[in-house]
Amino acid sequence: MLSIDYIAGFVDGEGCITLAAPSTKTDCYIPKILITNTNFEILRALAYTLELWNIEFKLSATAHKNRKRKICYILVIQKQESVYSFCNELRTRLKVKQRQAEILVEYITLRHIEGKYGKCHLLRRNELFAEMKMLNKKGIK
Repeated sequence: MLSIDYIAGFVDGEGCITLAAPSTKTDCYIPKILITNTNFEILRALAYTLELWNIEFKLSATAHKNRKRKICYILVIQKQESVYSFCNELRTRLKVKQRQAEILVEYITLRHIEGKYGKCHLLRRNELFAEMKMLNKKGIK
C-alpha cells in the first residue's frame, strides 16, 4: 500500500485532474483523473491502494506507433463518487494540482445539489470549466 503523501506527489507529477468537455451539447462536464506512466508496477501498487479506499478506476495500456517507445499505462478515475473521494482525500496534500482538485470537488458538489442537468448553477459550472482549462493549459504561464 502506498502512502497518501506518495500518491499526492505522484499525481502532482504524473497525473491530470480535469473536467472533460461533454461529447454532446449538454452542459454536463465530465470530472476525470488520469495518471500515466511507463512503469506498470507503480500503477499496480496505486491500483491496490485505490481498491483499499473503495475508489473505482480503469487501468489500461497504450502502445505507440513507434515500436521503439515504451508502452504507456493509464489509470483513469471517472466515476463521480470515486473522483470526489480521491480529490477530497488528496487536495490538502497536493502542491501543483491542489486547485484542480478543489474545482472537481466543488463541481461534483454542485451537480449533486441540483442533479445532472440542473441549470441553477450553470454559470458557476461553466466558470469552473474555464478555470480548469486555464490551469491545465500547456506551456509557460
